[in-house]
Amino acid sequence: MADVQLTAAVRTQLDSVQAIQRVYDRKSEELASYRKDSDEKNQRIADYVARQLSDRASDLLVIKDTISQGASKSLVAQSGLHSIDQTLDQLKSLALQYENTSDPTAQAKLQTQFNVLAQQVDNFARDSSYGGTQLISGQPDNLTIPLSDKSSITIKGQASDAASLNLDITSARSIDLAKQQIRAAEQSIGTDAATVQIRENFTDDLVNKLEEGAAKLVDVDLNQVAAESVSASTRSQLATAALALSVKSDRSILQLF
Repeated sequence: MADVQLTAAVRTQLDSVQAIQRVYDRKSEELASYRKDSDEKNQRIADYVARQLSDRASDLLVIKDTISQGASKSLVAQSGLHSIDQTLDQLKSLALQYENTSDPTAQAKLQTQFNVLAQQVDNFARDSSYGGTQLISGQPDNLTIPLSDKSSITIKGQASDAASLNLDITSARSIDLAKQQIRAAEQSIGTDAATVQIRENFTDDLVNKLEEGAAKLVDVDLNQVAAESVSASTRSQLATAALALSVKSDRSILQLF
């Protein structure tokens, strides 16, 4: 049987049709398997790397949960300190009234009111607890939060109950000193809490990046691949039509001889 002779134009069109068909077949396989690469060896490599990324993301998620809990504990302490600070304003008002009167009956009433508010300070300090951690009670806990596999931060507890603040109705100055102590505690815990929050956001972003990276190694973007498949199909149809025209043109030329 004689070999089929193809003109250069037909050969070019045929090569184009075959190349486009290979692209279309590959995209169809990716849509069917949800995998980027059909080569078994490449898949194993991609799976291994993706698994490493996913495992790292899982480890960081555990740390992130601990960071998140630590951040919540510090926020609860800050809320308690803010409430204590507001209560101290009321206590100072009572102390000033006490200093400006010599009436024993009036002083006794002011003392009673003062004691009630001082008890509220104790309540805020005691109740500002989260998960069993009390950062501002009379005997405060220290809170150590792991930020990564190799680093951590320790938020030091700040005793902020009435006894620790040395509240005294006979001295408005003692209330001012107590407010300074509370605001110093707020600044100390707040600074550490801000560091924890920044680290939590960083860890969350890192986990997302690792998970995205793992997915990109093995999973296909179905929308993108579908669009590429449609494009390849359209190009294949156009190339086939062009090939048919080239063959028809060659036949027309042959009929002239």
